[in-house]
Amino acid sequence: MQAPDVGSSYFKVPNVSADSSEKSYAQAWALVHFLRHGDPSNRKIFKQMMDVLPAGLSRVKTLEKVLEGVDLAALERGFRGYISSLRQ
Repeated sequence: MQAPDVGSSYFKVPNVSADSSEKSYAQAWALVHFLRHGDPSNRKIFKQMMDVLPAGLSRVKTLEKVLEGVDLAALERGFRGYISSLRQ
């Protein structure tokens, strides 16, 4: 499995108009919030990420390890739905 490229469509917050550093921060915050406070299965992904990070793997290797077997399209749909629910 190949991890999504950081610049790909995965995990992008729609309709955010800010400079790139603010946009990146907003996207990262939203993803962490989704993984920590959304569906319980996503908490497992976050915990695994926190467990793998100290291993010192590259960003790509870390994502490949953590997201192995995860339906990325479903995860993205869930993320977009979660973000939409926060805006209401």
